[in-house]
Amino acid sequence: MPRWAMAVIVPTFGWALAFGAAVTADRAVDQSGAPEVFALMFGWVYAIAWFLPHLALYRAIRWGLRTFRPATPIAKPPSSKPD
Repeated sequence: MPRWAMAVIVPTFGWALAFGAAVTADRAVDQSGAPEVFALMFGWVYAIAWFLPHLALYRAIRWGLRTFRPATPIAKPPSSKPD
């Protein structure tokens, strides 16, 4: 997935999920709407805060796989004589 797509998709869906959770949460009728307002304004921050540690873990695993994988064997050219 291209980086520009992640930069758009992660905050957008994260904001939608945070705002949806704030709106559908069960609260007493006399409580203020502060959680909804906060999720409306800063719901994307939750998504980025959860995404960055996972991105760092993904990068560390990819680096480890690239660094410590065995060398690719060199294929022998086809010959008419069997080994």
